[in-house]
Order: sequence, then structure tokens, then C-alpha cells
Amino acid sequence: MAMELAEEEQYGPVWEPVPAPGCDVCELLAQDRESARTQGHGLTVRSCNAVIAGHPHGREGRTAGTERTRR
Repeated sequence: MAMELAEEEQYGPVWEPVPAPGCDVCELLAQDRESARTQGHGLTVRSCNAVIAGHPHGREGRTAGTERTRR
């Protein structure tokens, strides 16, 4: 029987986009992301990350430097 490795063990550290401070949309997506993670819904976690990363005001912060958190 093959043993499954955690994503971090397979691919290295996992970096996620940081929700923009004060943004209700980003805040809700971050809550959905954590809920999905605890329920084992990896696709939903990745979808939330994509939306947070592509949210329009998130692009302003990336010009000065990338802000991401390591989980």
C-alpha cells in the first residue's frame, strides 16, 4: 500500500495569497478557504486562493513586492 505524502512534503512549502486588509470579499474568501481546508476540499481551497490572488486591489501590492503567507 502506497503512503500518501502531505502536499508540503511532496512539493515543498505552500504559499497562499494574503487577503487585502479591510476587503469584505477577501475576508469571506479567506474564511471559505479555511472551512474548505478543514473539510478536506482541496479544490475549493485552490479556487479561493485563485480568486484572492486575482482580486483587483491585490495587484497594487504585488508591484512593490509579493505578499504571501506560508501555511
